[in-house]
Amino acid sequence: MKKNRLFNLELQEKRLGRKYRKDFLKKINHLPFSEKKIVIRLIDHKILTEGLALLDTPRRCGFMTHRDRYYLYSRLKFIDGVLVEMKEWKKNKEKLQQIHKRRTNIKLVWVNKS
Repeated sequence: MKKNRLFNLELQEKRLGRKYRKDFLKKINHLPFSEKKIVIRLIDHKILTEGLALLDTPRRCGFMTHRDRYYLYSRLKFIDGVLVEMKEWKKNKEKLQQIHKRRTNIKLVWVNKS
């Protein structure tokens, strides 16, 4: 006898959310913790400025709200652009550090003119 399987929307939403979280973490796993925080903040800022500007409010369906799925999908969508921004930011930071290091290595010499 086959069991009668019912479609459980809540369970499917949780599975989908888990999948989005795994995909997101795969993309930022190689970064150190401090950079992960920066990436997540940048993504959240992009979602608030660009993502929500396109969509007034995520849809609601009775007892189930789809905000979590919308947020996770948007996070995954914006991560590639943010990672590129982070790489550029790190390059600029390294260049500035090199310039600063060169400046600190310059020694001023006192010349006594008599």
